[in-house]
Amino acid sequence: HAPVTVILPPGTSLHRGESVSIDYYAAFPIPGDNQVGMCLTTEGVFRWLSNNAKALKTVLPARSELLLSYDEMRQVNSCASCREKHFTAGQLLAWSVTQTSQIYKSLLPGTRLYVWSDMFNPYHNARNHYFYVEGNLAGSWKGLQPEVGVLNWDHDHLMQSLRWFAGLDRRQTIPHQQIIAGYYDSGSGASAAADLQNARGIPGIQGIMYVSWKDDYLQLDEFADSARKAWSSYVKSVPARSSGN
Repeated sequence: HAPVTVILPPGTSLHRGESVSIDYYAAFPIPGDNQVGMCLTTEGVFRWLSNNAKALKTVLPARSELLLSYDEMRQVNSCASCREKHFTAGQLLAWSVTQTSQIYKSLLPGTRLYVWSDMFNPYHNARNHYFYVEGNLAGSWKGLQPEVGVLNWDHDHLMQSLRWFAGLDRRQTIPHQQIIAGYYDSGSGASAAADLQNARGIPGIQGIMYVSWKDDYLQLDEFADSARKAWSSYVKSVPARSSGN
């Protein structure tokens, strides 16, 4: 859009032709789809979330499941409202997901919450120098309550990421149930078997899902067959009392 016109107030000490620097903050749209993330702290966002939860309660059956869209957040800790908390970016995200979870749990008791894995995963996006995030996102995972499930889509480090959210890393010891988000246009529906091979011995895997950015569902049947054949092997690899459902 057209840039903002800067207007000088009466009595300014600036003169025509002088060079100045301006400090400001602004929401940054994700290139290509124009999505803009909501602020993590402003009261208006939490009012919207509360109203959204109340509206969902009128249409969802009891004990439904909801996915909180904390995912690929390209800008964090930029505005005055967030800066006033004096948190790191990771602490800020942890605080926000805790507040959001409490809103939905209080207004929709019995509803199971899930998050995408990337913003809470040090092998993925929960790190320093991530896009326009101001500060280090490490520690964001501390805001996930034990009952929050994780859709894990870190294909480059799947085994490490599954172990991370299973609580098998000394830096993150809270076990979360997980669903592997597979395929992602890999070109082979048989990739489900490899994903479940990476999960061997890791407790708490509930299942595996087919995900496509390109609306490509030509591999769905092969993916389902591959997952079905590999599932029993995964279940046998995990102690019975902690195996996935």
